[in-house]
Amino acid sequence: MLINKPQLLLVRFAVLAITAIGLLLSLDFFREYEREHRMVEEQLMTQAHLLAEHTELAISSATLLLFDVETDVYRVGLKTLAEDQEYWWRLRERLQRTPQIASVFIADESGWVNFTTNASPILVPNNVINRDYFRAHQNGLYHYLGAPIRGLGSDRWLIPVSIRINGPNAEFLGVIVATLDIRYFHAFYTQLPKGLDIRVSAYRHDGVLLAQYPDHRLIPGLSQAIEPATTTKPLVRRIYRGVSPVDGTTRIVAFNPTSSYPVVVTVSNDYRAFLTTLYPAAIRALLIFTFFALGTTAAVYLLIRSIRTTDEAREAQLHSLSKQRESERIARAVIGHLPNGRVAVLNRELRYVFIAGQGAPNEPLPQTVLGRTIQELYPLTTRDKLEALARKAFEGVKSEEEFSYRQNHLRVMAAPLYDDAKQIDQILLLTQDISDLKHTQHQLEARNQKLQQLSLTDGLLNIANRRAFDMALKQEWARGMQNQAPVALLLVDVDYFKRYNDSYGHAEGDHCLQAISALLQQAVARPADVVARYGGEEFAVLLPNTDQSGAEAVAARIHQIIAEKAIPFAVGGVPGQRVTVSIGIGVDTPVNEASRDRLINTADKALYSAKANGRNRTAIGLVAKTNDE
Repeated sequence: MLINKPQLLLVRFAVLAITAIGLLLSLDFFREYEREHRMVEEQLMTQAHLLAEHTELAISSATLLLFDVETDVYRVGLKTLAEDQEYWWRLRERLQRTPQIASVFIADESGWVNFTTNASPILVPNNVINRDYFRAHQNGLYHYLGAPIRGLGSDRWLIPVSIRINGPNAEFLGVIVATLDIRYFHAFYTQLPKGLDIRVSAYRHDGVLLAQYPDHRLIPGLSQAIEPATTTKPLVRRIYRGVSPVDGTTRIVAFNPTSSYPVVVTVSNDYRAFLTTLYPAAIRALLIFTFFALGTTAAVYLLIRSIRTTDEAREAQLHSLSKQRESERIARAVIGHLPNGRVAVLNRELRYVFIAGQGAPNEPLPQTVLGRTIQELYPLTTRDKLEALARKAFEGVKSEEEFSYRQNHLRVMAAPLYDDAKQIDQILLLTQDISDLKHTQHQLEARNQKLQQLSLTDGLLNIANRRAFDMALKQEWARGMQNQAPVALLLVDVDYFKRYNDSYGHAEGDHCLQAISALLQQAVARPADVVARYGGEEFAVLLPNTDQSGAEAVAARIHQIIAEKAIPFAVGGVPGQRVTVSIGIGVDTPVNEASRDRLINTADKALYSAKANGRNRTAIGLVAKTNDE
């Protein structure tokens, strides 16, 4: 239904009002989003800065302790210091006042741990030569923050902070190591405000994970695909949104490097959890928009409906008249130009009340049909078919049928015609002469059959080709699966055929293959057996419903018939100076489609075995069964 100008103005006003309210609500929601997002960012940056300072203080306390031990080592010597039990007791008491430091130990230039503050030395490995911090100090680095290590005999994760011990000539004498307990960092991280799925991580600049809370089963010490900000030079504080390498979730990340050590601290919130805090505001805006849109739409709809009431009735009447005139015009054009066809109208007595068009040459003329019934016009066979179509049409069923009438082929369609009360009072009968179409169709079918036969026949040997063989094998294999009957395959190869071609020429080689083909067809007796050219001088003999003994009998018959034919092969090195064949037999009971290739492989391997063992013989292949069979 078209909309006139007043109705269009109402619709435009409604769309404009709804759009304006939607834009205002969207702007208000966006401001709310920005305000909440800014508050979360400020909170994360504050927490990241606090944790970075906490991490830096922990590492600094370990570093100061190392400097003190280094000073004592240089002052009295490593051996003297190690033997001073009072000194080490004082050092242990100092560690008790610094819970972040788990232990202090000294390793010599060979990596052997000579002294440790641990009451149980098992918490420190006896040799640390393979640790990253030891190798770093060997290479000349003075101060180093190592990758986390797991203490032997416990599940404690420790972060080693170490310095190098130099000799008088700056030679490497060993390392002093203080280990930071990761549990100390976890205990501090738990004091952060809960909510929005907060995650805290500490990394080295090279991406090695030092600590994380919650741990999410990440292993400290492994290099993680951490935030892209760790690759920037120089590292600066920043806030960004990215995808977490831990669980693939999008998070708001506060990135804060420490000022004195190669450590980065990140504090992040789940972005989706943040969005859930905005759901109430979003739902409120959506409800306001929905109610306003529905109310405006309903009001405009009622106004337009009242305007349309009279217009619709007038337009329906005009449309009906126009449609009726168009139908009459089309009907006249169709009836006048219908090729080889007639249009007729019959009443409930099956009497023709209207007929027009061109019928078949032998059909009754229109002037002789009008006013008469089907029974009066057509013979019994044709009459029964037309009356059946008419009865279906009077039952409200449209139907169609093709049949012959006086050497012509007709297509007849019957359809019901309804009156103003929606009752069927007449039927429409369309008749078309399709004799020429049927003749052409029969010619095409005959040509297609001939082409199909040519496509499945080997042009030289006039037997089934490889394509026909594959189709026959697929068909017989399916029948074998249904009946659980064995299928046998014989692969037959002409021995020394290349020598035959080289000696007698390709024309005689073709004659030889034709003779072998004829002998193979003579050797099989059943109509279902298939002899096909498998490729080159190789033939395939498909024997449905045949077991191994039956296949061996056919193979023996093939050898016998070819031997009796005695095709000359007077070439040196050919036993018997006559043409012979090698045969490989495969027999299998079909289980599934995949096992069909197994039958071919079995016969092929058997053929190879027959040729390898001297030719002019038959070899039987063994089927390799699977566990499912």
